[in-house]
Amino acid sequence: RRRDDDDDDDDDEKALWDALGRGTAAGRAVFNLYSGDSGGKEYGAFANDFNRLQMRVSDPATRRAPPEVEEAVKKETAIASAARTTHARVRRPTNFTGAPPLTDAEAVRASFEKSKARRPGVRPKALSDLENAARREEAPLPPAPSRRLIGEQGKLRFQRLREFNGRLPEEQPENVADARRAREESAKPKTTRETAETLFSQVALEIEEREDFLAEMRAAGIGARYETAIRAEVAERVQTLRRLDGTIRAEEAKEAKEGRA
Repeated sequence: RRRDDDDDDDDDEKALWDALGRGTAAGRAVFNLYSGDSGGKEYGAFANDFNRLQMRVSDPATRRAPPEVEEAVKKETAIASAARTTHARVRRPTNFTGAPPLTDAEAVRASFEKSKARRPGVRPKALSDLENAARREEAPLPPAPSRRLIGEQGKLRFQRLREFNGRLPEEQPENVADARRAREESAKPKTTRETAETLFSQVALEIEEREDFLAEMRAAGIGARYETAIRAEVAERVQTLRRLDGTIRAEEAKEAKEGRA
């Protein structure tokens, strides 16, 4: 049997979402529907009051008119613009037999077609290659050179001829003889004694250069910084000179013995 208090549950809001369950989506929706979450309504009321206050304190010159007034102003502006356009339009005579004026949509379409016609199209690569080949065949070929082209060496020689007024120093007879003699002497094989004498002179010159450098450093007051290294290099070269001197003396004795024989 139905209890007497069942009729009271139909009007109980809490009984509705309790029956559905607060853990379900339907229960949460019913809870929010029956003012379970009043935060949105409170913020809406606050925003409405704030907007009304701003409208009261705002400048009348910058205040927006009511919607019906704005719509009326827009309508009047559109009517005035249409009247000006109709007045500026060129009137045709009654016996005009030409094409009727284009509508806005037709004018836009015609402008697009005209701009597309001026736009260069994409040509196939094969057709472009054929046209380029034909153009190259029709173009006249440059004339062939009548003599051998001047290379880099020829250009350099011509530059030096201009520099020395047509008389290169290395091509003069006296200079040619000296250069030939120098080449022959350099190409002539040297004996062991001559090679040792040449090395002896070079090593002696290196020792002299180091002694001069050490003297300059001593005069500058920083000789102690380089003296150890310089003395070591000089001692090494002195040993080289002794070996070369022994080689030279041995070769001289050998030549003297061969000359007596």
